Amino acid sequence: MLRRAFLFAAVLALLLATPLLLSQYLTMQSLPGSVVVESGTSVALPFTLNQASNVSDSFSATEPVEAFVVTVAQFQSYSQSSSLSNFEFASGNLNSGTVDVVLPAGQYDLTFFNFGSNPSTVSYTPLTKSAVSSSPVSVANLISVGANYTLSPGQYVALELHVPQNSSKIQAYFSFGTPTVSYLMTKEQFAGFLKSGNNISAIYTSESGSFTNALHANVNAGNYYFVTFNPSTSGNASLIFPQGLIITSRNIFLTQPSTSVQIGQLEYIVNFSSTGDVYYVPFGISINGEMQESADPILFLERNGTYNWSLNSVDGKNSLSISNNMTVAADFSISPASGQVSIRGRPVDIVINFYLVLYTITFVETGLPLGSLWSVSMNITTVDSTTNQIVFHLTNYSNYLFTVNPSQGYTATPSSGTIALEGVNVTKDITFTPS
Repeated sequence: MLRRAFLFAAVLALLLATPLLLSQYLTMQSLPGSVVVESGTSVALPFTLNQASNVSDSFSATEPVEAFVVTVAQFQSYSQSSSLSNFEFASGNLNSGTVDVVLPAGQYDLTFFNFGSNPSTVSYTPLTKSAVSSSPVSVANLISVGANYTLSPGQYVALELHVPQNSSKIQAYFSFGTPTVSYLMTKEQFAGFLKSGNNISAIYTSESGSFTNALHANVNAGNYYFVTFNPSTSGNASLIFPQGLIITSRNIFLTQPSTSVQIGQLEYIVNFSSTGDVYYVPFGISINGEMQESADPILFLERNGTYNWSLNSVDGKNSLSISNNMTVAADFSISPASGQVSIRGRPVDIVINFYLVLYTITFVETGLPLGSLWSVSMNITTVDSTTNQIVFHLTNYSNYLFTVNPSQGYTATPSSGTIALEGVNVTKDITFTPS
């Protein structure tokens, strides 16, 4: 999947009064040029438009930089307040990118910001200016400035955008509170997104964490969907539009653009938890081609449907066996160890029972008078008996130590030793003789 995670968090940091970046003014050249942007600085390349124009430029950088187009007033405001809250265009934090924006006549700066820790050499192509018949019209009320949405696990928000004219541009700057995925899709692509979680196609894709991303997409007339999905199983995700979402026309005024918001539950949590004789024992579950292993409850996000699942490891061991109609692994009998789960518009809980498989070590004595008291100590436990047998119930282990405590006046043979339990019950004979 194409990833376009634009690291734009530094702009938000500026909004929170970070130190002012030192700026250097250079003359915009008509030929390709290059500048060195030191760490924590910016370079401003001024240019003038005598009439409304489509301005474009490509750049590449040895270290990621953020390219902005700002008016002189916007840059001066930033210089005085350390707050770059208004701009005409932002590229995102990139090693290479393209500036493409329609601007009215005026004075501007193409400014490269280096928020990294290393100097960056930025190479740029000649700035091209193509006159347009009228100034661009921005439709800011499609998504208002500061609009935000909160998505629970498995939820999506789809902004349906009606673009009435060809040669338009959809622009948005948006940030995520947690790792989230966003798409710009056609109507047909959105229908495919709702039907299947695989092989998703889109005009634009962004997968990112807590960053602000930049969307610039040239589109023709039609209906489009800006879709954000929360793939997390552990918490809500936030989607914020600090400057709203706008549509611009290159040559003519836009007429009747519109938007609508749809929020839906695309996937549901399947929660696998354990009970029984387990204490922080990791186990692994596979479902629908995905595998997870944890000692905590294991959470999957799945769409409506029926899926096969199976337990494929316990305590790091992935050898499961069938014994006496029980599934056994790592000394546990497990039920269920596999099955089907049907998701019908709500979360599903599956509880797996883990019980230790116990075997017996039986000590059988001979030589003591009937009713005599004797005992055996093993596994930090001492068991007394006045019969000829003492029984321990234990899990598999290769080296159980035991000690026989005889009745007064008798000696036990053997008086101590080791016993291995390896999946079968064990009997140990003890002989007492008068001492």
